[in-house]
Amino acid sequence: LLALALLQAFAMAAFLPLAGGASAPNLVFGVCLFEQVVDAIGNVTLFALMMHHCRAGREGADFTVQACLQILLAGVAAALSGFLASLFSYTVLYALAACSALLIVPLCLLHGRRYPLAQQQWRDARSR
Repeated sequence: LLALALLQAFAMAAFLPLAGGASAPNLVFGVCLFEQVVDAIGNVTLFALMMHHCRAGREGADFTVQACLQILLAGVAAALSGFLASLFSYTVLYALAACSALLIVPLCLLHGRRYPLAQQQWRDARSR
């Protein structure tokens, strides 16, 4: 999760030159491709975590509720991002997105320290 948060922050920051007016085709293609790969990795990670937090015997319902919430929040974030971009600029929007991704890093560290089960699961996953 930490590496993914850092990759997501870097992907959002990579849009800053494009928002500032850079338009070299290779740069546009590279930044968009990189962001899509990071986004796909993020979706797989999110869905795996969602399945991990489903109750035994109720996996289908639990996952469906979680997926609906994720889609709902993605829609709200998309609408909010358009509003922020029109209010400020795309440069500010991508800078905020990169900073918000960086805020996940201390939250992950805090979660790992507060929950011993999370620490054990982390150790088990690393030993495989």
